[in-house]
Amino acid sequence: MTAGGLEVALEAGRAGRAAYYDERIDEFPEEERQALARAFIDVPVGGSRTRHEILASITQAFERAKAEDLFDRAWDQGVLDMRQGRYIITVPSMQDWLISNYGREQIQLPKPDLARHRSPGVDFGDR
Repeated sequence: MTAGGLEVALEAGRAGRAAYYDERIDEFPEEERQALARAFIDVPVGGSRTRHEILASITQAFERAKAEDLFDRAWDQGVLDMRQGRYIITVPSMQDWLISNYGREQIQLPKPDLARHRSPGVDFGDR
């Protein structure tokens, strides 16, 4: 296989995984996705947490009843699974995807007012 063919195959795999992950969390609003991602943000990929640890994290964003509901829906939708009495994101690469897309706080910087910073009549040469 050529390098170009390999890249096409890898990209198709990435797109397929992203579509699969999106489908798994389709019914979760973005705020809930962020809360789930933050519950695993400091856990190594494939690592686990206790129910108590996950709920403690989610309750930073939601009241206890809503946090428990979110946990239960994540379990029912197959986002969470249990291994040796602890909970994991079902697919390790999904954990990475979830954290990359929803676990980091996104800061939006204000757009600069370029008109305010222009110096009319000043030639800056080739810059």
